[in-house]
Amino acid sequence: MYKYERVANNIMRDIKLQVLRPGHKLPTDEQLMINYHASRVTVRKAIDYLVDSGIVNNKRHQRLITDTVSNLEDTFTQFRPLVPIICTEEITNVITESEVEQSNPFSQELFHRNIGAYFKVDLWYQHNNTIIANTRSIVPAELVSSSSTDMYNKKDIQRLIEEKVYDIGYNSQIKVEVINPQKVIFKHAIYGSSNSIFFKIIECIYDSNERVILTNEHYLSTKLAKLIFYTS
Repeated sequence: MYKYERVANNIMRDIKLQVLRPGHKLPTDEQLMINYHASRVTVRKAIDYLVDSGIVNNKRHQRLITDTVSNLEDTFTQFRPLVPIICTEEITNVITESEVEQSNPFSQELFHRNIGAYFKVDLWYQHNNTIIANTRSIVPAELVSSSSTDMYNKKDIQRLIEEKVYDIGYNSQIKVEVINPQKVIFKHAIYGSSNSIFFKIIECIYDSNERVILTNEHYLSTKLAKLIFYTS
């Protein structure tokens, strides 16, 4: 999920909570930048997204919030990540790398069952050719099959990690640690890994039968991220 999408989702959340009300205008760009800790470019992209989604009516440049409470209800009852990572830098590119492994004691302990073959996937998030974050995912072959994911297609792999699994999943368990990144081996250099502290966010995603279907480890500098915890 890119930063403008997170801003758009936060605006939709505030509409649902009646912080922002249908029939009223969106706040100014400057106020949105302050409220959602985003740049003007990100705010403008988020507004364009909301206009395209029918959440905001920009006729005559009024940016009126439409009456979409019933539609938003469906949006917010869907499973979504519980701990969004909000980068202070815009994500401009994602490098995807994957390799296949066979079931072993590590995967059996992680998933509490024999999952057979699985994929180790790395997503490297870039800002202007600089890697600013890394997500390491363990993806069972059974999830790849059930989600009809083409593991030879890097964009499809990224969609599985960032979108599909949250539509398939039912719940997640999150653990947040603050670590010294110099004690972790990264295949590529990440911004801040030599001189700052990192967040390590461990995320286990479960299906409705309380089985782990995918695990993520997210790494990024505390200087480039703000964690917001949403609970229900």
